[in-house]
Amino acid sequence: MISLVLLIFVTSALFPPVLADGRLQTRWVQHSPEKYQPRTLYSYPWDSTEGLSGWNTFRENESFYLTCLKVIAPARSGYPRNSSEFQKLVEWVKSQQREDGSFPAVITDDYPESDSEWFYWELSKAAGTGLGILALLEAGESQDSKEVEKAAQFLLKNESKDHWTSTVYLYWEKTGLHKVNESPSIVATAYAVAALSRLGYRFSKE
Repeated sequence: MISLVLLIFVTSALFPPVLADGRLQTRWVQHSPEKYQPRTLYSYPWDSTEGLSGWNTFRENESFYLTCLKVIAPARSGYPRNSSEFQKLVEWVKSQQREDGSFPAVITDDYPESDSEWFYWELSKAAGTGLGILALLEAGESQDSKEVEKAAQFLLKNESKDHWTSTVYLYWEKTGLHKVNESPSIVATAYAVAALSRLGYRFSKE
């Protein structure tokens, strides 16, 4: 049951519903397809005239997220895993792993409003690490590989009771970007549980 819920959740996050007129429905607003990608991966790519650039601030996180998807999608579609292009992507994902076993945080939530003076993002190492594990497994990595094992241990050590967390960042035009706190995250938990379940760990339905 948990696996089904996680599958529905992650799928809906990656593929938002399409309305009758062709627009995409996300949490707060409706986007036309041509505007959806730059507005959700992630927030607005403000230019230098806006002061702090959200795009540049989280460019590393975005690159990691997209590269993992570039590994997962071809692997699932039958693309040759031994091709040089594919292996370069896999090796790049591996190179992003930290000493503590984590992979770069990925954005799990944001609130982009172009006419607002403030914005917030939630980034999660747990989500990024879970995604990294899933990408490596889809690429054919062994569950016993050092990268997968270190990443799994990071997730297990950083579980907070029955969930994983995201770090909340707030940008206000008068003060800049600041870390606010750690917050329980259903997205981070979904990624972590999905990855650990692939490795044979079992979780309670409660």
